[in-house]
Formats: sequence, C-alpha cells, structure tokens
Amino acid sequence: MDWILTRSIKSFHLCQEIVEFVAHSGYKDEPDLDEDGKPRLCRTTAVHKIAECHQSASTIKVLENLFKIYDKFHVNYTDESGYSHFYMACKYSLDHVAEKFLELGQDPDCLDPKTGNSILYFVAAKDLTYSNTSIILLLLKHGAGASQTKDDGTTPLHVICQHRDCTTYSVISMLLESVDELQQTGSDQRPRQNGVTHTIAFGSEGRL
Repeated sequence: MDWILTRSIKSFHLCQEIVEFVAHSGYKDEPDLDEDGKPRLCRTTAVHKIAECHQSASTIKVLENLFKIYDKFHVNYTDESGYSHFYMACKYSLDHVAEKFLELGQDPDCLDPKTGNSILYFVAAKDLTYSNTSIILLLLKHGAGASQTKDDGTTPLHVICQHRDCTTYSVISMLLESVDELQQTGSDQRPRQNGVTHTIAFGSEGRL
C-alpha cells in the first residue's frame, strides 16, 4: 500500500482520488516492528512526498487524508533526509494533526535537517495566515523555544517582526504573552535568554 500511495502522489489526475479512496476505505497503516517490538521510525511514506503532488490546490486535503491512514501519532516516521511526519504537519499548518503528535510526547523543537533551524522559526518566517499563527501558538503552548537563535542571532520573534502588517502586531502580542507564561520568573523584569530581551524586537521606544 505504501508503494501505491507514494506513486499516486505523483499522478496528476488521480492523486486526490486514490488517497481519498484509501482513507475512506478504513485502511490504517501499521508500523513495522523491530526485534524488540518497537516501531521502525526510519521510513519514507507518501506524507514525505506531498511536495510532489501536482494538484497544488488539493495538497492540504491530500495530506489530511494521508494522516487518516498514517494515524499512529506516537510513531513519527522520518525519511532518509531527516524530515518527519510531525515536521510535515507543521510545515503545512495542520495544527490538529501536529497537536496529536505533541500530546503523545513529541519534542516541539523539531529541527529542519537542511538548515538546522527549529520548526517554530520556519513557520514564523512564513506569511502570518490564521493557520500558521495557530501552529506558532500550538508549538509555544507545548514549550517550543521562542528564544532559540540562528547563527546570525535572530529568533522567531525577530522574523515575525519583519512582516510588518496588521496581523503581525496581534501575533507578537500573543507570542510575548505565551513566552511570559512559559518563562514566568515572578519579577517585573521579562526573562533574558541568549542576551536577547523582548524589547529588542520593538526598538527602544516600543515600536516595530
């Protein structure tokens, strides 16, 4: 079935139809177990190949149906490049799917194997749509490192500030509130990490 689903992703005409048919049939993927009875996590599935879907308008729908098939959220399959099912759920802003992984103990500080940046940083650098904002807040709720820096010293908060649109202000407010709740120190001074305070993002007078 893996082979059929992976091949269907590349089909221009049948991608959505095949995946939807399998999902609605009730078929569920079962993980392969090692000699100790634990799931083998190194495995490439159709989820990892979603970027090859030619029906771009249907990509999210196809991915949602794939997660109905690969629905063992304690098993975070990772392909040979280092990308996982959890990473794909966050990348495509499927917050309801990502939350299932997190509820079962998934580390929210998942890294992009190509850049080394956290998934929080990756999503923060995208357009701040409602779905992307939901992923950002979900990751923060589960303890993602909002103050983790890239090699150049920038944090997810910095890249959010670069958007400079109406949505940015509300997202920044929610992000700062989330950071304060997660890193409560009991003092009036907001926590300093990696030499970066919240006020850096706003400038000396509190403006973007």
